Amino acid sequence: MLNELIFVLLGGLMVWIGVTYHFFFDPRRPGWILLGALLIIWGARSWWRAPRIAVSALRAIARIRGASLILAGAVMISLDWLEFRWTGAALAVVGGILIVRGLASAALALRTA
Repeated sequence: MLNELIFVLLGGLMVWIGVTYHFFFDPRRPGWILLGALLIIWGARSWWRAPRIAVSALRAIARIRGASLILAGAVMISLDWLEFRWTGAALAVVGGILIVRGLASAALALRTA
């Protein structure tokens, strides 16, 4: 549950940064693009490993985690090509994805407990 709370808080931070345009980073730097690529790889790995999980609720949690990481990584990489005025909206979308992911995973985890 703590892991899911961290994702909800991280998503809230990204929504706040996207709405207020208080950027503490440059989305066009190679490190940011590398981080987006790593999120995509991590999400794809989680997605492909999900069928090996025996419990269906935990399998669904793994698929949600994988899909949200792939989407967040894709949006982070796309920030390199967006105009600056759209960067805030894209960050708010990533934050929303992470919030929904955290809440959905927490709800499924509570259901299995």
